Amino acid sequence: MKSFRLLFLFAALFLAFSCGKVVQEARVEKDELAFRLLYSVDVVSANVLAANEISVKEDVFATVSAYTEKGLRKELSWGRGLSEWGEDKETPMALVSKAYTKRGLVIQGKADKTWTFPKLNVKEGAYTWAIDSNDLRRGYPRYFVSVFTGPSRYRLALVDDARVSQNAKITLDTLSLYETFLSVLKLMRMQEGDIYLQDEELFLLLFDASFFKQLSYTLPTNTTPDFSSKKPIFRFERLFEKVLLDVWDLIQVDYVETIAFIESIENDLIPFSAREQLKKNIEHIQTLDGENSVY
Repeated sequence: MKSFRLLFLFAALFLAFSCGKVVQEARVEKDELAFRLLYSVDVVSANVLAANEISVKEDVFATVSAYTEKGLRKELSWGRGLSEWGEDKETPMALVSKAYTKRGLVIQGKADKTWTFPKLNVKEGAYTWAIDSNDLRRGYPRYFVSVFTGPSRYRLALVDDARVSQNAKITLDTLSLYETFLSVLKLMRMQEGDIYLQDEELFLLLFDASFFKQLSYTLPTNTTPDFSSKKPIFRFERLFEKVLLDVWDLIQVDYVETIAFIESIENDLIPFSAREQLKKNIEHIQTLDGENSVY
């Protein structure tokens, strides 16, 4: 009888150890399939907003979506942030924030499951939404990040699979107007079914920050009908971006034709200083490519 009890105890311990190992391995496998994304957006408290500004007084929504090889979009995470007057640890009356799920439930303390956690940071009169999207699934070629208060007040970013596959946690720079400009161009190309840019480095050399500074850039209107904050879709059809994508297509074929096309663009579409900067960028690209200048 004693031997039987010992045998039973040994069997129970073995099963418990085995089950624990399976659970542990499953948890590790799940963790390896997921990553965390941190990003932020600056907002303002002005009563009258400039064209590209986002107000701290409005609810902010943040989403992370993935694009498949076929160009299909799948939402991975969503969150809503609300700022309101209340008490914090340092001052009796300050702007504080709460984060909510689509059901309107408060998210406590951090991003959980498929929910994104926006938190308002206030420092010396400056306002920033710091946003945490956790437990995002790997394995997609492109990830699309959007932060918005309405269909045409937004900041965007695109993250490729190469960056995701090498990191468990990714921290993006503050989503700037320039980053959004680049993302709008990429998204318009993706809407045509081109998930990958042919040459990302060339794209950034052509439309660099020096070119962007020559523009009085305003965000294009989101043309998605019946825009929904719970199922946001961003679609753009402005002529300005379409012309820049024409430049992008041409530079991959012929430098001379690209310069000729740029010179034919009217000032009211792209200002002279911006066109000149594009031409300088092309000359620099030619130098890197080992070809003689077209000038």
